[in-house]
Amino acid sequence: MEEKNSSTERIVIDLIMLSSFDRAGGGRETWAYNFLPLLLQEREGVQLNIYGLRNHNEADHSSEFCSYFSNHSRARVSINIFRAVKSRLPRVFLMAGSLLRSPPRPDDKADHVRISLGVGSVIELTMSLVFRRFRKQRRVLWLRGIYLHEKAARIPSVLTRLAQRIELMILSRADKILANGDDIADYYKALGLNVSVIKNGVDVVKWQMPPPTLKLPIKVAFIGRLSKVKGIEDFFLSMESIRTKGESRNFEFHIVGDGEYAGKASALAESGHVKYHGARPNDEIAEFLRSIDVCVALTFSSPTLGGGGTSNALMEQMAAGKIIVAWDNPHFRQLLDSSVAYLVDQGRSDQLADALLQILHERDAALVKAAAGVEVIRDYSLQSQVDRFTETILAKM
Repeated sequence: MEEKNSSTERIVIDLIMLSSFDRAGGGRETWAYNFLPLLLQEREGVQLNIYGLRNHNEADHSSEFCSYFSNHSRARVSINIFRAVKSRLPRVFLMAGSLLRSPPRPDDKADHVRISLGVGSVIELTMSLVFRRFRKQRRVLWLRGIYLHEKAARIPSVLTRLAQRIELMILSRADKILANGDDIADYYKALGLNVSVIKNGVDVVKWQMPPPTLKLPIKVAFIGRLSKVKGIEDFFLSMESIRTKGESRNFEFHIVGDGEYAGKASALAESGHVKYHGARPNDEIAEFLRSIDVCVALTFSSPTLGGGGTSNALMEQMAAGKIIVAWDNPHFRQLLDSSVAYLVDQGRSDQLADALLQILHERDAALVKAAAGVEVIRDYSLQSQVDRFTETILAKM
């Protein structure tokens, strides 16, 4: 039997992601803006139908997102970012309602292969199982976190085991499960699921820049969501520790992001203790990093708090040659060790401050670590991520 040409075979991917696809939204959005345009550029036989959700008062980012696809690819992209009505219902129900009300798509053509690709958690997979338009497709889920860890604060402990059973029951219906990090894969493998790892990728050329100067004051940046889970409280405490040690004149602290601690960041900026830049789209971060020496990576990792997978932001900062100070936890150990970063005990703001002072007093050693980080991240190019997805999912069709 003659083999099909994988580069020309028509494959339709229905991508479901509970997101507004705002460029400044976070890790999933960074992934979408980088990975999906390159996928269509590399695979001429792929058509992409995207389904997302925006808040009732949020701008529509469809045009912005579409502009990242090449002129050659745009005819093969359909973007449906539904507008949620004002409601107290969880966003998942609002998106489900939007999918129910959306017009049916044309009947499948006999020569088309269809894949439903959920990106996020068990929620996106559930939608592909519930709605008839996706039900007969090959179901792929690309996990970007551990759902029960992310929702631990909202689920009563007595219901945790039941919630896990329900999650496993749904996940077992996937034809293929991917994870964007070893920590996620290990968690679900221990529960009996077959999970393949495709880690995040970074455009190494885009983020390449001259090494830090480490001229005084040393510029230290926190970039990310301003929430407890991302470690912003500990960053504030480390700044205070630096001040009490009389070393504040040797450092200039920067914060980029938005979230529940934005008010405190603004107050500290008004008092001159930090420079607060608010939320910035990912496209502006590369230029911002050119003047930064040190980046902190403080996302927590625990059964009740924290992220999972490989961090887009950390990979970009490593590719840019920045000096990294991070929590010593499984989340960051996927990319870091003591040869490429300063690892401190999770939640120890005093050790975080001490690491910054060590950089101040041992600058040559800090630059050696940063240069080693650049070499490590070369193995995680965006191209390699697309190639791995093609080999694991599309080449099997």
